[in-house]
Amino acid sequence: MTLEWWMLLAGILALGWSFWLEKRENLKRQDELLTILTRVEQAKADVALLLTEVEEAAEKLVNRLEKTVVSDGDPQVMKKPKTKDKVKENREKDKEPQKKMDSRFKNKDEIIALWQSGLSIDEIAARLGIGKGEAQLIIDLFGKEAGR
Repeated sequence: MTLEWWMLLAGILALGWSFWLEKRENLKRQDELLTILTRVEQAKADVALLLTEVEEAAEKLVNRLEKTVVSDGDPQVMKKPKTKDKVKENREKDKEPQKKMDSRFKNKDEIIALWQSGLSIDEIAARLGIGKGEAQLIIDLFGKEAGR
């Protein structure tokens, strides 16, 4: 055999070897993808189960809330008013918590005034030494009434 034949044989062997290595690598990738797909399917099943549990819990909570009404911290069985006087009385009671809520926010007026003057939530909170959430809540609750 001549040198050319040996070179041709070596080239064919090298080509066959590279195809074999590529196929082996592709099989590894395929196995990895199947593993990932299996994990994704399991995660989907887990999420579906959790969603069902959340829906059941929400339904139970709604049922409990329909049975009770919290008024001034005392749970009471929900009753429909029997007379017009009762309706009027309930409407007046509904207005009372708004007054109580206003008294809980000691620096409500100051917060609204600072907000109307153009200060940001962060600046108001820092200036008054309160949390950003509290300042944001008061502006959300009472800012529209005051306007900006």
